[in-house]
Parts: sequence; structure tokens; C-alpha cells
Amino acid sequence: MESTPRWLVYLANNLYGILFFLAAVLTILGFIRHTRRRKKIYEEWEEEDE
Repeated sequence: MESTPRWLVYLANNLYGILFFLAAVLTILGFIRHTRRRKKIYEEWEEEDE
């Protein structure tokens, strides 16, 4: 009988921590993307007013 691979046991034991970390990284990337987009739209809006 084969034993379960160590990496799979590690992932299973730390599933919530891994998911929380990935969600945090995605939230930060989404915030950066949103900020860049908002700045670009604001700059275009300022150019139209001139």
C-alpha cells in the first residue's frame, strides 16, 4: 500500500491558511488595478476640461 505524498498532506493541513493568503494577494492586486484605472480615467477627464 502506497503512502500519501507529503505535499498533499501539507496542502490538506494548511488549506485555510493557503486560501486566506491567496485571497489577500488577489485583494491587493485588485486594489492596485482599481487605483491605476481610476487615476487614468481622472487624468483623461482632466484633459477634456482643458
